[in-house]
Amino acid sequence: MAEKVKNTGVSKEKGYLYYLDKEGDVSRSQMARAGKGGGNAEKVSTAGVTRESGFLYFIDKDGDVWTFGTDVNDVGLLGQGNDSNSSTALQISNLHGIIEVAVGNETSYALDENGSVWAWGVNDKNQTGMLGGSFKTPTKIPGLFSILHIDAGHNFAIAIDDIGDVYSWGKSVNGELGTGAIALQHPDEKPTRITQFATILKISVGNTHVLALDKDGDIWAWGSNSNLELGRSGAADGLPTLMSSFGNVVDIEADYLSSFAILDDGTLRSWGSKLRG
Repeated sequence: MAEKVKNTGVSKEKGYLYYLDKEGDVSRSQMARAGKGGGNAEKVSTAGVTRESGFLYFIDKDGDVWTFGTDVNDVGLLGQGNDSNSSTALQISNLHGIIEVAVGNETSYALDENGSVWAWGVNDKNQTGMLGGSFKTPTKIPGLFSILHIDAGHNFAIAIDDIGDVYSWGKSVNGELGTGAIALQHPDEKPTRITQFATILKISVGNTHVLALDKDGDIWAWGSNSNLELGRSGAADGLPTLMSSFGNVVDIEADYLSSFAILDDGTLRSWGSKLRG
């Protein structure tokens, strides 16, 4: 089935680019040596790759999700209903019409074409947006509708809907849920709307911080600030705070401990930790 693959991914931890070779097999190359992946990089579009474990998801042209690798802590991350590992691609049988995959540390998420979000994996901090133990097959999260984009960090996830409202769920240690509390004794058991802003166009999640780009080209930031990833001095912030303007922003990206923005004139701005280049 490999010839059907259109979406692969990049492993940020390992520094490898996964791509389709000329035979339709999933291959990898080192990013440092091959720039953006070498001769076959044009085959790569979007990514859904774990940040902390040895497995990969990819989406075929029909919107079905395939996975292979090692379920390091036996929590069902391959979505097969068990703790299996696999060196060959396995289809996740109940995911169809999927347009995006997001991966936290031990919980995974998929967004389907109807705007619903599915979750599976560890749920000890309500990372799935539902009550209960770990989910070893994808389960639809109640209360999320018309979602356009999802992203995930360390034990939490964020979603944005078609009118620009933003929702968060999971565990807050550094204010990453954006609902006001820095640390919550009890994780949010269901997605909660963040009310500090309106009409957000894009969200991007780092390890424990979040960036949001609004319709006016301004950036909001919240969560951990131990490496100045919020673009200002001070402690962690549990509420979205508007960053000082440095021009009209057209794109944002939150990495593990750092942040990036592209302005409308093509300028790239970055702030936060330099540990990851």
